[in-house]
Amino acid sequence: MAKELWGRIKEGIFSIGPIYLVLLLIDISGLFLFDSKPIEGSVQFENIFTPNYYANNYASSVFGPFTLCLLISFIPLVLGSSLFGMGADQAMSRIGTAIGENITKKRSLILLGVVALLMGTLVTLAEPDLSVFSAQLMGENHKWVMVAVVSIGVGLLLAFALIRILKQWSYKFCIVGLEFIVFALALLISKDKFMPIIFDGAGTTTGSISAPFIVAFGIAVAQVKGSKDAENDSFGVSGLASLGPLITVPIMCMFSENINFSIDIPTPYTLLTEQGYNGLGGLYGSNLLDAMQDTLFSLVPVLAFFIIYDLCFLHMKKKELIQIFIGFLYTFVGLSLFLMGVNSSFYPLAWKMGLAFGSNGYDGANFAIVLVIMGLLGLVIILAEPSVHVLAKQVEDVSRGSIRSKDLFFAMCAALMVVCILAVTRVKYINEIDYTVIIVALLLVSFAISFFVPDLFFALSFDSAGVASGTMSSAFLLPLCTGMSSALYPYDKELQMKSGFGVIGLVAMISLVSIQLLGLYGNIKTYIKVRRSYKAIFTPDDSQVIHLPSSADSILKLFYFSSILLYISFQSENIWK
Repeated sequence: MAKELWGRIKEGIFSIGPIYLVLLLIDISGLFLFDSKPIEGSVQFENIFTPNYYANNYASSVFGPFTLCLLISFIPLVLGSSLFGMGADQAMSRIGTAIGENITKKRSLILLGVVALLMGTLVTLAEPDLSVFSAQLMGENHKWVMVAVVSIGVGLLLAFALIRILKQWSYKFCIVGLEFIVFALALLISKDKFMPIIFDGAGTTTGSISAPFIVAFGIAVAQVKGSKDAENDSFGVSGLASLGPLITVPIMCMFSENINFSIDIPTPYTLLTEQGYNGLGGLYGSNLLDAMQDTLFSLVPVLAFFIIYDLCFLHMKKKELIQIFIGFLYTFVGLSLFLMGVNSSFYPLAWKMGLAFGSNGYDGANFAIVLVIMGLLGLVIILAEPSVHVLAKQVEDVSRGSIRSKDLFFAMCAALMVVCILAVTRVKYINEIDYTVIIVALLLVSFAISFFVPDLFFALSFDSAGVASGTMSSAFLLPLCTGMSSALYPYDKELQMKSGFGVIGLVAMISLVSIQLLGLYGNIKTYIKVRRSYKAIFTPDDSQVIHLPSSADSILKLFYFSSILLYISFQSENIWK
């Protein structure tokens, strides 16, 4: 256990370390030094572009409570992500596999649908990313309305996804049909107001808690089914499940046109701003208690359901049950520490960065500084996402190493860089950029690429889209954008909502494209290799001893090109081996 924990701690340092290094460098540089002073009718900002502000305020602003929180939180973030990873492997993934294998062998679609509905709903209710997003959208007192609506959507679509595997329905056909329903519903609501919220809600579904379970559940059902497309069917389940909120949330919005969505100043930011160093103890204490409470509330229903299912159907050995319970303990401690670290450092710091980037100083040519910073953050932020590591490991295991985890991370890092730049650009120029147009364009590009890549990558892209928009998107990118929108449009609540939300949905949509581009790159690379082999065989030169007759040559060429087509269609993913 100690050896495994130390190995995961080293992985955590290399995962979280890059984003810490980038943020510290940005902080030390003083690029988001600012001081906001509300006056009648507007908010006046003083920042590094204000004469003498940089010189007079550097020491007090840079080496302040925000920086100290960032440094302190490194330990709970690394330790928390390490313990969570152990717990996810030992508990959530194992539960998903055990229930998936057992229920598939019973050959009852009704039982499968009911269990999938209940488990999908419970693990999504347990999702901390969803809770963070809902709290930012509706406040702490009303966040459970959004949580419940999103969770039910995930449960319904998880049941549908597993039935699809057993019935062998076309994955692409199901996706196209569901997206048609989504955009049909979108026509019935206020797109400008609700579309960013709808796609953000869908993006927060498959995170730290739900991703290990849903992915393992889908893999188990596909492998027990044992069809010829078992490997392809192993992926895409969490992607389909995450489409559920795209149906249930619009329905909620249709009956809640006057629902009170608002952007409030985060409590951690207020505490650090008003109390400074004196507020550190209260900040970490309250965040730890809140994280433990939320994690416990999240895990207990899942554990209770597992115990009931085990007593009725699984009858696992005592040793296995003990290991699962220990895994739940690891998950509880790890996730509590991780959430405390995120909410105490990344959350308030992201809001501060957003306010700084929304200041008048970052205008015109100076806005290029913001774009460079966001590009750097996009390259490293995905490495700190716990659920991405879980998916990458499972993908590498199921594909028997043909899809390497580092290739998956590379594609997702590139996607996040584009998202970060696009997100702040959209906040800044909201009146010139239509969110719905961006979403539709990305979906069309995704479907266009899907005709040129193996089905495995199409399904994998939807899984990756779900896990990429996880904890770091909810607790860092989203408050950064909402903070920026609050600074830019301080007295226009509707414009704040329209511009501040939507970044989580963008992370998910661009991930669809990036993962399939990875598959397309594989096909192109394969084709080039085959063409080079062809030239080596068929191009006559002086060193070639045997020249085939023209008729035999034509037959051999026809056979060769047929082999190329078959190879590219069915074996292209093996280029990563």
